Amino acid sequence: MTFASAVLFGVAALCLLQSAVFKRDFFGPASVYLFSQCITLGVAWLRLSPLMSDWPATTWMVFCGSAAAFCAGCLCARLAWSARHPAEPLAPDAPSKELLGRANAEYDWTLHLALTIAAFLFFCGGVYAEYRELGTLIALSPDIKNLMTIQGEPKIGLWGYPRSSGPMVCMLCAVGCFRSLNPRQGPRIFFKVLFATTLVLGTLAIPNRVSVFAILFTTAYLFNFVVRRIRPALIVAGVAVVFGLFVGMANLKGQTIAMQVLSDKGTWEIPYEYLANNWWNLDYAVNRRADEAVQPPLLGLDAMHGVFEFLPGYNRIYRAYGWDGIFNEHSIKVPHLNTMPYQWGLYKDFGFAGCIFGPFLIGLFLGTLHALVRARGTVLQLLLYAHLLFYVTLWFYDEFWSSALNSLWIAVTLFVTCVCTRRRRAEPVPDPEKAALDQGP
Repeated sequence: MTFASAVLFGVAALCLLQSAVFKRDFFGPASVYLFSQCITLGVAWLRLSPLMSDWPATTWMVFCGSAAAFCAGCLCARLAWSARHPAEPLAPDAPSKELLGRANAEYDWTLHLALTIAAFLFFCGGVYAEYRELGTLIALSPDIKNLMTIQGEPKIGLWGYPRSSGPMVCMLCAVGCFRSLNPRQGPRIFFKVLFATTLVLGTLAIPNRVSVFAILFTTAYLFNFVVRRIRPALIVAGVAVVFGLFVGMANLKGQTIAMQVLSDKGTWEIPYEYLANNWWNLDYAVNRRADEAVQPPLLGLDAMHGVFEFLPGYNRIYRAYGWDGIFNEHSIKVPHLNTMPYQWGLYKDFGFAGCIFGPFLIGLFLGTLHALVRARGTVLQLLLYAHLLFYVTLWFYDEFWSSALNSLWIAVTLFVTCVCTRRRRAEPVPDPEKAALDQGP
């Protein structure tokens, strides 16, 4: 084990330790960020492949600077909350089930269920389009390895967006499955059936890592806040399961090999390289060689890709100027292993300054949202926080803002929860002068 790996694994262990010893919420934004980033980079720095070359100071500044800025944003949010709400201390077990019940007493679960069914039908339209094109679903096809590549994807046009929206439907179902949020038993059962149906259909239609992990992570985060704190031992076990799923689903795409001989070194190198390539690609992208073109600053154009992707001709701009697109075609060491941590997206837009100010602002927002979840815990706050925290967890793998699909999920989540949140009528403020006149002299 290299010194860098030891330090990074130590930071990840401290994130678990503060949850176990001090009973703090592990699923705060800073803790999840550091744990995910340090575990994956620590694995990369095991140096099982010569592709993981030494990082120059610039790459370390991008990694450490973005981490420090994100944590600083979370800390500022916590300090600001404590200063503005001295009467609302955030207890380790917050939010309580009683608080959740009061905060969501006015939530319209009937409307939420109706809108979730509409989202489910939207999703089913995409699944049917795939079935009509292929005569089966991808996971049931003997040609699954080809169908899971970009070149072999079924040609269903815009139906690809609803087909990939199973995680969005599962998120909307998940909040309705918990008794502390939804006291009505009948709708809870319906939400659970709809959740399971969507999970199965979505996995068969598109057995994709991001889709499966979006469902698992957001459901786990919601469970942690509304049912019971997830203990560090379960978190460690969950990491092992997630790693197994990550490698196993890569096998469906033909990107790894079956582990027939565990003592074969090559058997272990491919899963390692698939995880570590994210970080060596970051170094390769930030530190271009003298004979290679340098990515010019896009000044926010890459960050808005997920919003403007639907516009005709938007992707042609990238091709016309030779810019690095959302698949980072020019910034990878090994073809077909082209994932990239979120820092590169910010670096493409604003250089090193983007890797500092971007994470700080995101940390400030997520830190404030986390405080709201623990102090009040409305459905809107819980679902939005769990949704965004999933992206933070997989930031070593991708930046979520480049995909129009992720933008669609967030927009629908906000729409449904905002529409179903009933505004409480403000109680009239008593007039002290009128009260004095009523009492008489």
